[in-house]
Amino acid sequence: MHAARIQVLVGTASLFLLSASAIARTPDPSLHTWVARVAERNDIAHAVAASKFPVQRPIEDPVREEQVLEDKRLQARALGLDPDEVAGEYRQFIEANKLAQHADFQRYHLGTPPPPAPPLDEIRQRIDTVDQGLLEQWQQVAWVRTHPQCGRLLATAIREATTPGDAEAGMVLVRALVGFCRASSR
Repeated sequence: MHAARIQVLVGTASLFLLSASAIARTPDPSLHTWVARVAERNDIAHAVAASKFPVQRPIEDPVREEQVLEDKRLQARALGLDPDEVAGEYRQFIEANKLAQHADFQRYHLGTPPPPAPPLDEIRQRIDTVDQGLLEQWQQVAWVRTHPQCGRLLATAIREATTPGDAEAGMVLVRALVGFCRASSR
């Protein structure tokens, strides 16, 4: 009977290791969807820049940023999420969006005309829609944050969410996801 228990434990451990190995190799659809949403949010930053530049509105808006972060804290509480974790992640999203806007402003200063952009309120509504999807999916990607292979899984998802050859979008997406992984081995 003792040998049978050991065999069951060994079998269970083997199954666990195989499952963990499969997780490390298999792309997680929820993570990929989540990262694609972050990329979509980043892409909206170009419309923000195109809206701000012609009217000489500054990229930095600390008051608005704090309003956004407080709103995300409130939404997090309502969804049973950690408000500080959500606000921390959104701080990264905001910084990534500002990076994209700075790059666009640089191009505009060098002569590339900004494309037509809808009013800033319309753009913010688009951001809010993406944000709602991110918050609704938050729990689905929570396990990835502490997974020992989080860095690799996240890098794969970032690669798949980025158009080949678009290094700028890739860097902005990396910037948005700084701090996503909480595992000790990144």
